[in-house]
Amino acid sequence: MYRFNNKTNRCLSIIFPGFITSPQLCVNTPVQFTDTTYFRYGNAIAWRWNFGDGTTLADTSHLQNPVYTYTASGNYPVELIVTNDKGCIDTLIRSIVINDNPLLTLTTADSTYCGLDSLQLNASGAGTFNWTPITNITGGNTATPLVYPTIPTWYTATLTNASGCFKRDSVLVTPKFDLANSITASPLSICEEDTVQIAGSANYNTNITWQWTPAGSVETPASQTTRAYPSATTNYTLTTRWGAHCVATATQNIIVKQLAIPNAGPDTALCNGQASIQLFASGGDTYQWSPVTGLSSPNIANPIASPTATTTYTVTVGITGCAKTRSDSMVLTVRTLPAISTTNDTLICIVDTLQLNATGTGNFVWTPNYNISNTNISNPLVSPDVATTYRVRLTDNFGCYREDTVRVDVLTAVSLNAGADTTICQTDGFFLNPVSDGLYYQWTPATYLNLDNIKNPYATPLANITYTVVASVGGCSSQDDINITVVPYPVANAGPDRSICFGFSTQLSASGGSSYAWSPATFLNDRFIPNPTVNNPPANIQYIVTVRDNLGCPKPVKDSVWVYVSTPVVANAGPADTTVVLGEPLYLQASGGASYAWSPATWLNNPTIGNPVALPQDDISYTVTATTTQGCVDTDIIHIKLYKMDPDLYVPSAFTPNGDGNNDILKPILLGMRELHYFKVFNRNGQMVFSTTTKNDGWDGRFNGKSQDAGTFVWMAEGINFRGELRQKKGTSILIR
Repeated sequence: MYRFNNKTNRCLSIIFPGFITSPQLCVNTPVQFTDTTYFRYGNAIAWRWNFGDGTTLADTSHLQNPVYTYTASGNYPVELIVTNDKGCIDTLIRSIVINDNPLLTLTTADSTYCGLDSLQLNASGAGTFNWTPITNITGGNTATPLVYPTIPTWYTATLTNASGCFKRDSVLVTPKFDLANSITASPLSICEEDTVQIAGSANYNTNITWQWTPAGSVETPASQTTRAYPSATTNYTLTTRWGAHCVATATQNIIVKQLAIPNAGPDTALCNGQASIQLFASGGDTYQWSPVTGLSSPNIANPIASPTATTTYTVTVGITGCAKTRSDSMVLTVRTLPAISTTNDTLICIVDTLQLNATGTGNFVWTPNYNISNTNISNPLVSPDVATTYRVRLTDNFGCYREDTVRVDVLTAVSLNAGADTTICQTDGFFLNPVSDGLYYQWTPATYLNLDNIKNPYATPLANITYTVVASVGGCSSQDDINITVVPYPVANAGPDRSICFGFSTQLSASGGSSYAWSPATFLNDRFIPNPTVNNPPANIQYIVTVRDNLGCPKPVKDSVWVYVSTPVVANAGPADTTVVLGEPLYLQASGGASYAWSPATWLNNPTIGNPVALPQDDISYTVTATTTQGCVDTDIIHIKLYKMDPDLYVPSAFTPNGDGNNDILKPILLGMRELHYFKVFNRNGQMVFSTTTKNDGWDGRFNGKSQDAGTFVWMAEGINFRGELRQKKGTSILIR
């Protein structure tokens, strides 16, 4: 659109302003404005441009042919004002359209690649692509050309849209032909069944593949770092590929030390306790036997073994430098010795012959060969004339043996002492204990004996008796007597059980002996007499008396007696001392006993009951005696104050709640009153600060936990007297601080 202004009549048809622009009108691309104004008269001397860019104040110029760059697309009104040397001025406003540049995205970063391959570049955007330089490139007019430069090369992509606007970006492509790899392994020497980490490295790290061989002993053959588990010394080769055509190889030798091949030796056997055996292990450098029981040394290849029971020995064999070990086992059988039993040690008379007896399975041999009928049988006859110990050995089919002995003592005569005469308590028993070297015994009479043909029978005679014993060995014998005197036990009697009142004493009385001992000694005046006094026991207690006599039975006899103590009597004449008015009946109420007696009986309706009615005419104190069913007694007293006035409510005129225990509480005094309906206290504002319906309850001078100031307070009270009359009273009391 063209608009012409500022033309006077004189300047009409003299100035014809105009301009042209560069062909590409694009964002961030400099626009060349060229003045095309012509004049019919005169020459241009001044120009003023306004480029219509409202985003900045710097969108003006006074050059004839300025350059301006727009940062955003859109329609911009460009104004040109031209002045000539004739004083004429004219203005032209024309809109231009600034177009967006295309959006170019180059997804391929600067890259180093195998120079024997080609590299695909990747870009995206709407428009026409053109890559430069055009050497060593295929598909230079596409978004994804293939390049294969021989030297480092910058490839630039230019994307042009339909408006002629374009965007450029570049990527550096560097070809390499020096691929190299290496192997790192730790450790280089391992033991069989161990693993080793092997790691590859290369001088390039993109588009790289790895392959380890032999692959059969590698965890992940296609990994850069993996673990190898060779069973023997092995050369590992790493093939590294970069792209399709660059290849490098490296080799590393891993030395494998073979583990032990253990051999614990064959199973074997020995006789229990009679021999030992040497074990033999092989197959390694170090040895450890288990269990260690019965071994001379558990950490050598050939220890001496002497177990007491059949044992499976396991040997763990190792190779120096290798942590892993291997094991083998062998069984060492401990054969049980043959069982043998023989005749007990014995005595014979010098004129006798004795048959020895041994039992068991195997071959017998007796020693010494002295006065014996046959040394190779189980039951030979012997007739030694002096004390002789015969030894027998029993050997089984495995060569294991066991021995036993029989001592044969030889007597020319039997010694015998039946024991000293003795005295026992009747019904007691005791063992007869003769001193003798005899083998066989016979007691007479058999009365009171458990057995009469043993050395030490148990006797329980009930009367005096004489026992005769005969001791013999074969053809030798002797005889002796023992006299036993029987004395009855003492008869203990602790007396009958006693029952006493709490706080009283009693006397015990025992009989049946010559000496006495009481237990426990608690509360007793003398524990060693038959009739001690029990002084004031607080609770039931049992006493045991031990009685002895001097008639010949030395054993004591015991008996017991209980002393039962009744519960303490607590007499109660009433809950508290009280007051009455003249003519008011007082109902007394005693407790603590089964029967009661009041004293004095003055003004009482019945002094022999627990709840008599009193009608006092003056001050008086009554004492009540309470008696239990066991005859135990206690007393209590109640004091009665008589007021000779009408029954009513009385309230003090002042009180001092200072905590000294005197006049601390304001409460009604109920004289002759049967009930209290209420007692209320109000402050001078009419606010109730205390209220109660409980007798003997009062106000302590506090309200809501806060002590009240000194002053006058109003009170109100109501109740019923003993005559059934209603009493209502009100008044004031002074709180004094």
